[in-house]
Amino acid sequence: MATAGRKRGRKKKKKKKKTLMTKKMTKLTKKFNATLQLRHQHCTKLIPSLISAISSAHSFLLNHDLHLLPHQSLSLESLISSTSSSISNIVSLLSLPPPPRAAIQLPHSTITSPRAADFGSQRSLIADSDTLLVETSNQTKNSSPRAASTSLGAGDCRSKRYLAADSDTLLAETSKLTKPSYPRASLTAPRAADCWFLRFLAADSDTLWAENFNLTKPSFTLLLRLLTPSLSSVSVPPNYALAAALYRLAHGASFSAISRRFGIDSPTACRVFYTVCKAINENLGHLFELKIDINRVIVGFGWISLPNCCGVLGIEKFKLDGDLMGGNENGFLIVQALVDSEGRFLDVSAGWPSTMKPETVLRKSKLYLGVEESKEYLNGPSFELTDGSSIPQYILGDSCFPLLPWVLTPYNDSNEEDGAEMAFNSVHRKGMQLVGTAFGRVRKKWKLLAKKWKEQCVEAFPFVIVTCCLLHNFLIKCSEAVTDETEEYPMSEEFPVFDGEVDESGKKTRDALASHLFRGS
Repeated sequence: MATAGRKRGRKKKKKKKKTLMTKKMTKLTKKFNATLQLRHQHCTKLIPSLISAISSAHSFLLNHDLHLLPHQSLSLESLISSTSSSISNIVSLLSLPPPPRAAIQLPHSTITSPRAADFGSQRSLIADSDTLLVETSNQTKNSSPRAASTSLGAGDCRSKRYLAADSDTLLAETSKLTKPSYPRASLTAPRAADCWFLRFLAADSDTLWAENFNLTKPSFTLLLRLLTPSLSSVSVPPNYALAAALYRLAHGASFSAISRRFGIDSPTACRVFYTVCKAINENLGHLFELKIDINRVIVGFGWISLPNCCGVLGIEKFKLDGDLMGGNENGFLIVQALVDSEGRFLDVSAGWPSTMKPETVLRKSKLYLGVEESKEYLNGPSFELTDGSSIPQYILGDSCFPLLPWVLTPYNDSNEEDGAEMAFNSVHRKGMQLVGTAFGRVRKKWKLLAKKWKEQCVEAFPFVIVTCCLLHNFLIKCSEAVTDETEEYPMSEEFPVFDGEVDESGKKTRDALASHLFRGS
């Protein structure tokens, strides 16, 4: 009996405890629901104000876009888009009813997309507006990295197929929600009749040309005249095509941003961009002047105490988002470049994976083949020094390259008591700065190169790099003012010093030049 009574007592206590817990949970749930409802009401009141603010910001952008600097208008567009997307997500989660639709959407473009005219492709596939894919058919998967020298003059690029994708998702359209939601501020392409570029042309301001396209109006006009015959395949006027491509190169703008400014749809903007890049490579390739103007190059280096020098050879890295080119999460693309004493590019070989050593890049480049096999480069007369010895035509090379009869690298672990070695290394160091400065100016002027390109863009990226190097040379040819003569650019991460076999002929030439420099110091 006593045992049964104790069991009944325990059951009553458990039941009472359970009832208390249930009441406590019910109370907490009601409190939570009340708090949630209060926040729901606050959001309901705030969101219309936010929508109105976004609409006002959009109106401000439309009315003042000619007065804003490019980076300001692009930043404002990005903020409008990201804020609109966040509001749409919040409204979707809260299941709020939609308010009256905000009348801020621009009419869509009426320009149709032309047939693709990409880098040698026979067909193109266009994905969404900010991840645009250009693919070449009839290419083998296992083709080796090879420079596309046929269209780049002395420059060459790794070329199997060309994949073009926009690396950012600026102002991407939000997908339609299943729940009722507030509309986003839609920044779609305007008609060609009222687009930004048409109003830009009407403003006729020389200052705006440099701010938006990184070159003056006369230089733009000259470039347009050179490229127009190669731009007949696109359905937009040549001046629109060239301006759109330069704007993207100068500011790293997405294809959707280009679409809004030039009254074309995003797929057309993609095709136009790569068609212009191809035209620049085909029509300005002669500006890599290693072969056609070598005497000017030699005279220029003579003024900085480097007799018979034909250029300075260096390596630059361009980061990629992914491990395709580097074997890790932060792969990069290697670009080999030869520059003259004025910072012009004489030869560019772009598109090599970061897993490849610099000496391998050199031996696979068109520059090496042109010197060692076809003998079309550095085949001029030797220069007689004051002591009676002579040196052949040569180039200065970074320490990551091998010492060759025509590539003079610095003395490694030079003897501080050896004045000749110290004199040579000092002049060599100053010469190598020419490469860093040239690449620094290109990166600063053409900000699309500063973006971390995605893996799917890796085949198109080298051609964009070469395009920017050719534009750099073109602007020097046009005597465009360089305002950063004293600016120092950060050097690219150094490659390991070459530790292979030393060429005796190259060592003899370097020693003769070192003695000459020491005597003249």
